[in-house]
Amino acid sequence: MKVLYTDAHSNAALVAIRSLGAKGIQVYASDYRKSLGFYSKYTKGSFIYPSPLTEPTEFIEYILKKAETEGFEVVYPVHEFTTPLISKHKGEFPEGVKVAVPDFDILMLAHDKSRTEKYAKKAKIKYPKTVIPKTLDELDDISEKISYPAVVKPKSKVTWRDGKASVVKVTRDCIAQDKKHLIEAYQKIHERSSFPLIQEYIEGIGYGVSALVKDGNPKAAFVHKRLREYPTTGGASTLRVSVKDDNLMETGLSLLENMKWDGLAMAEFKVTTEGEPVLMEVNGRFWGSIALAVAAGVDFPYLYHKMLCEGDVEEVFDYKENVMCRWLIPLDIMQYIAKLRQGDIVDSTRDFFKFKNIKDDIISADDPYPTVGAVMDCVNYAVDVLSGKRRVSGETG
Repeated sequence: MKVLYTDAHSNAALVAIRSLGAKGIQVYASDYRKSLGFYSKYTKGSFIYPSPLTEPTEFIEYILKKAETEGFEVVYPVHEFTTPLISKHKGEFPEGVKVAVPDFDILMLAHDKSRTEKYAKKAKIKYPKTVIPKTLDELDDISEKISYPAVVKPKSKVTWRDGKASVVKVTRDCIAQDKKHLIEAYQKIHERSSFPLIQEYIEGIGYGVSALVKDGNPKAAFVHKRLREYPTTGGASTLRVSVKDDNLMETGLSLLENMKWDGLAMAEFKVTTEGEPVLMEVNGRFWGSIALAVAAGVDFPYLYHKMLCEGDVEEVFDYKENVMCRWLIPLDIMQYIAKLRQGDIVDSTRDFFKFKNIKDDIISADDPYPTVGAVMDCVNYAVDVLSGKRRVSGETG
């Protein structure tokens, strides 16, 4: 069997390539540049496609052609760059090719936060108080009435406009402490992603409820707790641990059932000091910390593959607790540097240099070459920053 993964630069794609490749499945990696998954020993072949961010039409045409000429039986879009595009054109793939993504209308329930909010309320799950201005004239009045701090967020992380995509990250600059800051942050994001959300800022610890769902019925689930993240104000998890929390799992699964989800998804929560889970967003795709779930005993990539190819799959709701996994290169290193800049030297140094019994998203003695690829990516990124082609992202927006 031949399968294709997109977005081979992502941790999730690498984990999936290793999972299926180790079981004898012919796995092909693809991306808009040479990246991590290309270097894995489990990768049978690789392709470079037009960038879905700058050439979405050409990207779709390329993927459709490859699916036909290469005889792929399953196509797995991985990242938020490619998932919506492939879902929208799902019906154009050759007959017999399985496309591992929900139908577009269902996918948008997760991709668009304004739609996610409606389903959270339907499932009686707490969601941050949210306001969506309909015009910029409303912003002044809204900014007088809301409580601070408040967060400005795009409805979707990736927005297509005039044939090109805009990727908007929520950074420290997006957390407004007063009216002036809010208006500045809102106008800045509005220029790239029309009429973003204004939400109350939720204090709490980050958790994720990951699941494989078939027509709204959960087949596998997993819960993890975030221990470190970058940016430090709230971003991708760089260190996390598997936990058992039946209430949180049930909350996350009830949301996906209400959405009639089909496929993989992760619901992100913040649990307040009072122990109340508040839904932050739903990642309706492969998520970045999926390596932890696999290490703890829930092999989501393979379970998803079996469900697609065999029609159903055995249920998996049990897994090992207290398994830890980190994303060392580069984000946990960047998180450590950010902590040092904030003056947290002793505690952050002690915690960062703990390596015993901690798995890694990328580093693997069994499959070492993707680590080389990760280091090369870091070097190329640093060169671009020094030359002025790119700027450091994350802490300062």
